[in-house]
Amino acid sequence: MRLDAKTLKAAEQRGRAVPAAPAAAPRLRTAAASTLRMSNLGASGAVPSPAEFEAVLGTNDLVDEFWLERGIWAAKPVCRVVVRDAALRENAWATGFMVSPRLLLTNWHVFNTAADAENGIAEFDYRLDIHGDPLPAVRFLIKPGDFFLAWPDLDYALVAVSEFSLDGASPLSGFGYHRLVPNPGKILEGEWITIIQHPGGQPKQFALRANQLIQKQDQFLWYASDTAHGSSGAPAFNDSYQVVALHHAGCPKRDNGRYVLRDGTRVDSLDGVDDSDVEWEKNEGLRVSVLCADIGARAQPDHPLVRQLIETMNSDGGDIMTQAVKGRTAAVTNVEAAPVQGAGKIVVPLQLEISLSLAGGAAVQVAQQPQPGTSQPAAAASTAGASASGASASGAPIAIAPEKMVQPITDPNYADRAGYDENYLGVPIPLPEVTDDSLVSHLDDNTCVLRYEHFSVVQHKTRRLALFTASNVDARPKSTRPEPGDYSRDGLTGLSSKDQEKWITDPRIPEQHQLPDNFYNSDGGAFDKGHIVRREDVCWGKSRAEVVRANGDTFHTTNCSPQVADFNRSNEKGTWGELEDYIQKQAKTDRFTLMAGPATSGSKAAIPAGPCASRSPAASGKLLPPSTALSSRPSPFSSSRTCPRCRWPKRNSRSTRTGSTSSSPLATWNRS
Repeated sequence: MRLDAKTLKAAEQRGRAVPAAPAAAPRLRTAAASTLRMSNLGASGAVPSPAEFEAVLGTNDLVDEFWLERGIWAAKPVCRVVVRDAALRENAWATGFMVSPRLLLTNWHVFNTAADAENGIAEFDYRLDIHGDPLPAVRFLIKPGDFFLAWPDLDYALVAVSEFSLDGASPLSGFGYHRLVPNPGKILEGEWITIIQHPGGQPKQFALRANQLIQKQDQFLWYASDTAHGSSGAPAFNDSYQVVALHHAGCPKRDNGRYVLRDGTRVDSLDGVDDSDVEWEKNEGLRVSVLCADIGARAQPDHPLVRQLIETMNSDGGDIMTQAVKGRTAAVTNVEAAPVQGAGKIVVPLQLEISLSLAGGAAVQVAQQPQPGTSQPAAAASTAGASASGASASGAPIAIAPEKMVQPITDPNYADRAGYDENYLGVPIPLPEVTDDSLVSHLDDNTCVLRYEHFSVVQHKTRRLALFTASNVDARPKSTRPEPGDYSRDGLTGLSSKDQEKWITDPRIPEQHQLPDNFYNSDGGAFDKGHIVRREDVCWGKSRAEVVRANGDTFHTTNCSPQVADFNRSNEKGTWGELEDYIQKQAKTDRFTLMAGPATSGSKAAIPAGPCASRSPAASGKLLPPSTALSSRPSPFSSSRTCPRCRWPKRNSRSTRTGSTSSSPLATWNRS
């Protein structure tokens, strides 16, 4: 998201006081602070254990076994928030959680207005079971017409959710809600925070106690944490699973004023840099006590859903943690439980994805939106124009980027896609013929060619990668800018500079035949999302709409291959990137046809990623049949390989067998 200068300046001033890393936890804390903290330990009706008292005093960093069981219950009201447009296309994903029987809390930068929340979905139980397989999620319609309140300066949005799931089978009450305790003092500096989240729109995950509170400010908490893009709107808990903050943003690391990227390079600006390439240092969250006060000052007190929310804030009877601790959990109907034969007990399967960090980390801040015609209360005046950003320990400003995964603009009507045109150059250059049909994924009509705008893909169903691609390339200015408009990457994708691209699976073939986007978001930065068909190669047409459609088609996971950065990126002198640049230069004046794909037949490197397991490509290649301008030009890339799973049919004397090592085509296959 783009931040205006006034907002950014206010946040930079706020962040200068935050250290880059948490200080050592105090061994003994003041009596006043500890007394206030202990008074909140029993807010959920539990009797604090000796370990909890010792943790407050700073003399014990262990947790009781019941802490894990409580974590399962704490996760129930946390859901994946799905942002959909008027055509019901999913455009973005974030996290949210219930804070009353009907109201969901997330960030303002997820839902700026009630119109943004229209058609939104709250998706509960979007997680993996004990075997690592997806569970059936339960979807509820978000109802901004029933209630909506948001405020940008504190970056929060409060919106109503339908009382029953879309299929009518599940009540919203079955997932419970978290009480927002308005009292301050629920956490002390040096204590640990747990975040339950849907990073990047993935199944539910936990960042368990790897998140030390660095600093408490008047309105925000800064903490080291392991969160990912798409975790916006996640609850941040203390060790009693009381919500202490609303997570909302990441803070990029700086070195001598320059931004640090994950590959170790330093840059002066993050313009044009993918969020996934940035090294994040700290996170920021809105303090719940501040949130409660602001809701009380801003919301209409006579609204029935507001009255219900205020009642839950001031009582400790109905929230999920109180119900769990007091044993009144029968009303929460969706916890998986299996009776143990003869034991008279219930076993709750525990599926946790644990994120740990040994040093360093990341920190957090948040904000709210005015209703038309309302004025800002005095309590919020000090944050007017403030937004999420921070600074390094040296005082250098650090912009905080709200975290949101956004799907690029795509056209879901695939019927109008012609795909690769074998007569594009005036002579037939056919697609390769698949020699073993059992290896490729098929559409409903039993064909295997996925047709997109100006290119086609055949998908290997067990490797979950493209077997090959074929594209028609035209980079002439009259074709790439056919009419006035924004043709930048952000302009064509519909994303802002602060958003991260969410790749989509192709619904025409089974999902299990494709590597999903979360594979690349869960690999610790090991691989780039490598376009096989380059965006720039096929972003051409007779209208801007055609260019936008082609651009969106390149973000299907069928067109993605895991590639290491120093092989993929031309700005790092990567072989693949330089090859693409070399070919692209020819396209400024020429039209041509391009074949490309990964080769895994020689790879022994399996990628163990649970349900996303695959095999690392051993090589990547491009095959360029000659056009009138390119056939006589020498190539700086000399190696070549033939794909063993397909062959190139000879059609006539002018056609080229580009699968061979003939010197006439530009045939390159560069090992990664």
